[in-house]
Amino acid sequence: MGRILIVDDQPHMHKILASNLEQDKHTVSHAAGVEEARQAIASNRYEAVLTDQKMRDGGGLDVLAAAREADPNMSVIFLTAVATLELAVESMRKGAFDFLAKPFTPEVVRAAIQRACDHTALLRENSLLKETVGRLEGSSEIFGESAVMREVREKIARVAPTSATVLITGETGTGKELVARAIHRQSPRAERPFLAANCAALTETLLESELFGHERGAFTGVDRSRLGLLRRRMKGRSFLTKWRKCLQRRRRSCYGFSPTDR
Repeated sequence: MGRILIVDDQPHMHKILASNLEQDKHTVSHAAGVEEARQAIASNRYEAVLTDQKMRDGGGLDVLAAAREADPNMSVIFLTAVATLELAVESMRKGAFDFLAKPFTPEVVRAAIQRACDHTALLRENSLLKETVGRLEGSSEIFGESAVMREVREKIARVAPTSATVLITGETGTGKELVARAIHRQSPRAERPFLAANCAALTETLLESELFGHERGAFTGVDRSRLGLLRRRMKGRSFLTKWRKCLQRRRRSCYGFSPTDR
């Protein structure tokens, strides 16, 4: 059972679909167009959205975009009389769960909706599990119950969800990289790569080459081009430019950071 939103500007189509889906104990709502669908999706939590493609104020792809923005785990099914291959491919590429053509068989729609609800429930459960595990493991490597250690963990928890740049300072062996990894694990970028580079162990020339790479013939003995760590990991040209300028301005050691495309 789940909450279903039917998006169609034909009232009789909503009645037919609702009568079929309610047999499976689903709670069914109706939106007569794209704008109504946007408002409904923004204010309610649906397991599945069943949308037509052509409506007076837009199309099913607009509904799909609104659903993906509100909740990427929400399943969207297209049910349309304009069942072209191009539309099917584009809708699936943009994240639609299924694509059905009119005229439809009630059993087929009911089965598709049930699969969509199960899929949404599984994705949401998985997201919740990841979030819970992330909170539990966030600072598991940082031991200690002293007031100072508790303060460190509290600061990690506060700064991790933000996009702020974090500078971690301390003597050698105090755990700067552990703190950096804990921040990364609790951040929205936890699924992206974490790069730890001990820049102080490299000479100035090797540091720039290691981080940003070099072109063939850039200096003596270089017979081929090489991508730097940041480029290989993140492929963020604007980000690399900012880091290169920063490095040129202030040559100083940095240890443990999680780069992102900006």
